[in-house]
Amino acid sequence: MCPVSRPVPQRHKIVKKFDKAIEAGKSQLEIDISQRLNGKLSIIYDELERECSKFYQDVEQEEQEILPLLELSSIIQTDSNQLFSKTSELLM
Repeated sequence: MCPVSRPVPQRHKIVKKFDKAIEAGKSQLEIDISQRLNGKLSIIYDELERECSKFYQDVEQEEQEILPLLELSSIIQTDSNQLFSKTSELLM
């Protein structure tokens, strides 16, 4: 018998305690990583919002400038269709 050998139940207890410590550390590590990633994602979203807000404002402004032109285009299209129809009637 080896002088350093320990009874099997004690070794099992040590292994179990070690596994528990690893699991607790793993859970804490997952929490820490998740918090860090969420923090970094928040920063990225804030930067994207800041960078894209000017673009969205420009698009909105362009839309306001184009809407009257679209309305005018629609009126011109309607008028030209009516004119074409009248012209066709006259030519027949």
